[in-house]
Amino acid sequence: MVDLETGEIIMFRTETNKKALKNALTLRDVSQIALCATLKIKAQGHQIVQICGPISTGGRGSLEANLRFFRLATDVAVKNGFVIFDLPFFQDPITRVTHYDKEENSEYLWEILELFFEPIFRSGALSKALFLPDWQSSIGARWERE
Repeated sequence: MVDLETGEIIMFRTETNKKALKNALTLRDVSQIALCATLKIKAQGHQIVQICGPISTGGRGSLEANLRFFRLATDVAVKNGFVIFDLPFFQDPITRVTHYDKEENSEYLWEILELFFEPIFRSGALSKALFLPDWQSSIGARWERE
C-alpha cells in the first residue's frame, strides 16, 4: 500500500519498524525486523515482490544513483499494483550497523546477502523477483538470481 500524499510504501514504513530499525545493533537485527514485517504483510494476503538490481556494485556507478533508479523502479511497480519489499527503507540501517560504505570499501560485504537477505528469501514470504536492467553488473543481484 502506498500513502497517496507521500508516495511511501506504508506497509513496511510503520512507526514500529522505524523505531526498531533505529535501535537495531546488528545486521541480524535488521534482517529480523524486515522478516517479521514481510511475514506480517504476507499473512494479510499480499504477494510481495523483490526488485533486484545494482545498489552498491554495478549499475549507474554510485550508491546514490543506483538507489535513485531503484526507487524509480519501485514507484513504477507500485503504480502497477505490486507490493514491493521496500529495500531502500532498510538500506540506511544496513549501512549503519555494518559500517559499510562502498565508496570507502573495495571488498563486497557478503554478510549483507547471507545475514540480511537469505533468511527473508528462505522464509518464502517473497513471491516474485523483478530484475532491473544491468542486474548482471551487481554482485548481490547475481546472488539473488541464483
